[in-house]
Amino acid sequence: MSSIFEIAKSGLFASQKAASTVSHNIANANTPGYTRERSELSAAVLRRNGYKIGRGVTIETIQRLRNSLTDQQIMGKENDLGGLNERNRVYQQIESTLTTDAGNGLDTQLSDFFAAFSDLANNPQDISVRNVMLSKAQTLTDTFKNTAHNLEDIARQTKHSAKSRVDEINSLLQNLDKLNDDIARADAAGHPDLNGKDQQLSQLKELSKLVDSKFIYNDNGTIEVRIGGITVLNDEGASTVTAETAPGENVFRLRLDNGKLIETGNGSLAADIYMITEGIPDYQQKLDDMAQALVTEINDIHNSGYGLNDSVQRTFFDASNVSAQSISINEQLLKNPENIAASSEPGEAGNGRIASELNALKSEKILNGQTMVSNAIELISEPGTRVSELKTQIETHESALQLLKNQQQSQSGVNIDEELTDLIKYQNAYQASARVLVAGRQMYDTLLSIV
Repeated sequence: MSSIFEIAKSGLFASQKAASTVSHNIANANTPGYTRERSELSAAVLRRNGYKIGRGVTIETIQRLRNSLTDQQIMGKENDLGGLNERNRVYQQIESTLTTDAGNGLDTQLSDFFAAFSDLANNPQDISVRNVMLSKAQTLTDTFKNTAHNLEDIARQTKHSAKSRVDEINSLLQNLDKLNDDIARADAAGHPDLNGKDQQLSQLKELSKLVDSKFIYNDNGTIEVRIGGITVLNDEGASTVTAETAPGENVFRLRLDNGKLIETGNGSLAADIYMITEGIPDYQQKLDDMAQALVTEINDIHNSGYGLNDSVQRTFFDASNVSAQSISINEQLLKNPENIAASSEPGEAGNGRIASELNALKSEKILNGQTMVSNAIELISEPGTRVSELKTQIETHESALQLLKNQQQSQSGVNIDEELTDLIKYQNAYQASARVLVAGRQMYDTLLSIV
């Protein structure tokens, strides 16, 4: 008789706990990152004299309904998207720096500069033409300097962004380490921390957006995390990642507190590091090469000519400043426009041959097999091309990521209709077990009345 009571009681407890799990699912139907849970029921049996005797029902475990392989794929796409989005952001900044809404970018300034030499060749004795020549040259050097300064600002901002992401990585590793401790204690107590595992997964996803990280689940639900193949989190705790930079140099390395250097692989931090060490310096170098080529070629010709009033040969640009940040006009020309060399012979005020040669430079392929204006157009248009390519890649990855999320959601997301159906099922099971309990009591009462 007692077995009837035990079986009924097990049915009551199991139905109550299963209904509690369903209720928890319904309550968290709109909770971001929540994973649907399911009570796993199994028959309780007692082996006696070689026979198995039914002892009711028991809940083996409460299971999270997730596909770990899909999670890994999602993190991989998140990692790719993190890198693509960050590169796209920086290239957009570079594009806005190199292009202007007014249409007076570096290519236009170079064209105007060379055109001013044409006017000077036609009117070598006209002081107003010489002043316009200096004005065009000053505008050109200012454009070089402003562009170089803006690129340096972008590099500085990107480096600051990268350092902030390193801090974020350390914060995530510390959070994961704490979650490891909580999950391990809960597992040891026989009560798995399922909500903690949801938080753990959320932190891992955030980490994957920053760097190419891999993780391994241990038997007790804790994880081991590796970045670039090097362990940064295990049962012993979390490592600290430090950013190594060098003032004035395009250097950015990641080093652990144990001295090991780590590679970021992909992700937003990896994109920042690439832009700091390669992407932005490439544009800075191209801009410097243009400035140096311009100074060298213009000075070579200008230094062979003469101004209006003397036989002194002068450079047009300051020969000691050949970078984009430092390019400047010879002070002797700024003080006296008559010192601009337009003539090929001293004392020939109407001779404009040198100015003509300087104007002809606009058609000369003096840098990378291209004219100066062509180099400027290529420099200006390249970031836009990169942005266009990146947007296409981003759209492709976002589409694939959404597909993976939909697949995971179909398994781990809460379906209210399905949960309500389960709730009714467990409610009926609870009532049926209660009826068994009532029937058993009546049987027991009948037995007592007979006795």
